[in-house]
Amino acid sequence: SFGTHQDRLIKEMRLKNISTIKGANKFLKSYYFPKHNSKFAVMAKDKANLHTPVPKSLDLDRIFCIKNKACLRKDFTTQYNNRFYQVLDTIRTDKVAIEERLNGKIHIYHKDRELKFKLIDKRPQKPKIPPKPRYTFGGRRFVPPKDHPYRLFKIRKAS
Repeated sequence: SFGTHQDRLIKEMRLKNISTIKGANKFLKSYYFPKHNSKFAVMAKDKANLHTPVPKSLDLDRIFCIKNKACLRKDFTTQYNNRFYQVLDTIRTDKVAIEERLNGKIHIYHKDRELKFKLIDKRPQKPKIPPKPRYTFGGRRFVPPKDHPYRLFKIRKAS
């Protein structure tokens, strides 16, 4: 509206005692828009339509979408909007692009290549790996003999 409405609309609605959405819509169609257009409308110099068709090389669905970057975990899962997705393609990367289209569909890309994926209920759990046994030396500590150089070393005070 290029700043032409400012606070005119609200003031005129108050003057007409309009307080419902239904009344506001009726007021806009029958009174306000015709008055506003007669005051501010400007005719075009040339009546020719100068709009150009969208090139076929442009994918408008990919342009008009919500794009986010996400981490791809080592188990090929990623998370977006509190949902987990399992990427079915084998790729070597740690970042993917997640696109949420206007129709609500999700698409996952890596370097302009669309990846196959499926929605999963929860993140897969890591398999429990039993801890490696610690090597022991019969349960005894090594105690150096009395003639070992470690025991013969004397620390003297500096004078």
